[in-house]
Amino acid sequence: MARSLGIHLQSHGFDFALLEGSAKKYSVAKSGSTVFRADDLRSTKRLGKLIADTCKAGKVDQVVVTLPSSGVVMRELSMPFNDREKVMQVLKFEVESELYHLDIDEVIADFIELNDGRATPTLLVSVLEKERIASSLEVLDHADCDPPVVTLSHGSLLAALNELPHDNPALPENREAYLHIGAESSLMMVLNGDGSLYGVRALPLGWLELARGLNIDDAEMALPESGSEDVEEDSDNDSANAEAAALEEGVEANAESPSEDGEEDDDDHEVSIGGDSSLPYGISFETALELADDATKQGFMARFAAEVRRGLTAMGIPSGGSLYMLGALIPGLEAFLEARLGKDIAPLDLGQSDYNDRAPEPIAFGAALRGLGVDISPMNFRQEEFRYARGLERVEGPLTLALVGLIVYFAIEFVMNFKVIQQRQFDSNTLYVQAHQKVEEINKKVREDEEYPIEWIVKSDFAGMGIADEERILRLSSNVRKGKNQLDELMGASALQMPSSCLEAWRLLMTFLEDEMASYNGRWIIENFEFSSVEASTRQLAHVDAKFGITIFPDGSGDFISRFDQIPAALNRQDWTVGEALIPNTESIGEEGAKTGIVKVKILTNSPPNTPEAGK
Repeated sequence: MARSLGIHLQSHGFDFALLEGSAKKYSVAKSGSTVFRADDLRSTKRLGKLIADTCKAGKVDQVVVTLPSSGVVMRELSMPFNDREKVMQVLKFEVESELYHLDIDEVIADFIELNDGRATPTLLVSVLEKERIASSLEVLDHADCDPPVVTLSHGSLLAALNELPHDNPALPENREAYLHIGAESSLMMVLNGDGSLYGVRALPLGWLELARGLNIDDAEMALPESGSEDVEEDSDNDSANAEAAALEEGVEANAESPSEDGEEDDDDHEVSIGGDSSLPYGISFETALELADDATKQGFMARFAAEVRRGLTAMGIPSGGSLYMLGALIPGLEAFLEARLGKDIAPLDLGQSDYNDRAPEPIAFGAALRGLGVDISPMNFRQEEFRYARGLERVEGPLTLALVGLIVYFAIEFVMNFKVIQQRQFDSNTLYVQAHQKVEEINKKVREDEEYPIEWIVKSDFAGMGIADEERILRLSSNVRKGKNQLDELMGASALQMPSSCLEAWRLLMTFLEDEMASYNGRWIIENFEFSSVEASTRQLAHVDAKFGITIFPDGSGDFISRFDQIPAALNRQDWTVGEALIPNTESIGEEGAKTGIVKVKILTNSPPNTPEAGK
């Protein structure tokens, strides 16, 4: 079962969702969120530890991180093609003229395709600074996470909304608008009836605006919310309670605490994730609602309604219809928007919850879906120097150690083999010298006879023949063996095998057939005899190749057909059969239903050497 962790990382906090299963069937194992205090952003190590302690996801197969779309440059670009690989090759060059205020070498661009009914493909291009990507990856590295995918919140929200049923045609009257209210910013997304993306607008307002200008020193600051109940029951409760007590006394618990590795947090550089630093830190949504007065809420809702109206107008969405709200639901905002926009406003529930009956944050939920293989939005900002190399990086240490071990092993093996080769070469030379002396003594005795044949001299000198030193002893042994065989033949001492007798093969075969066919009641005929005597060689004994035809007539019982299988089987059981006897095929001859076949068998008429019969 795959486990995917989606993290929505913002400058004032983060949300996460842990899914288990596959893209078609999954469950929410865990979800939650945490707000950051200002001191948390002074150290990437502290921030990473906070994320790791909050998620406590255990072993996950995939991690996908989502960054806010607010502050990201987004432009619509018309292209004559939409093939992703081709677009990515020219995307920066095409959008560079729109980025006059940015250094093109310090940003990464990616896109998602819009289905706005135009004749040519329309691409929604998003441009993100490399500094934000690097800081986010560094924080997650301290959280022991290495996400292969870094995307933006509108891509993850699109993946989450596509889990809803969409079965209408992509017509203007079927378009539906969705509004996600976040902490620092909000997202407005319009989908066609078939679920394809029509348009996106990032609104620079979130629920943290309710707490802008508050005196945080006098406010009751919220502690980071737990991701799940089991985190609250973890062994870290003591430290959490200590921080809570410190906060109640007006003490910033982490301001002067050393980092985990013993260094001061000030030694670590400040985190640069982006966002609006003028908004208060450490404020939860519930605390912001509690501290904001009615005038602040009314002012926020008026500004928010104006931003929503401006976004709908920019995307060409007429008044009327429905607008679905996700994320933070501010009391009274639905009625306020209905009155100002002339639309039906309704909260949207994605129908998902974890084991604690907590609904996951939609953007973090969509990021986790991406990790399970839901590729509704293929955006990924791990490009160029951030290109994902997890497989190699994670095994770089073990691979290096294994490579060093192999080098040491091969070095030791080389030394040992070299020593063995030296010893074998020495032994071979010693044997050759001794054997050469023995052969020369024999040759000397042969030469004492004035009429000795030249064939009796065993060649033992290989000078000038290009024979390797290690082959000299083998060549000398071969020459001595040939000389011995020639001498044995001359003196009649060699155990030469006489040619096999075809007549004996005939006798053995006829006796066998008479015994084998004695129980058959029908007629049978032997014809087309061919016997060939084969001399012995290094690969086979002397034998007779026998080939003859046999025709069997039916006896009325049907037994004659099986005889063609029984005869080879019986031949293979004979002691004088060499190899395998067989009848390649049979054929009918038309007379009384008879069949004929050719039998091939090798017959051994002489007793094999080294057998009791051969020694008689």
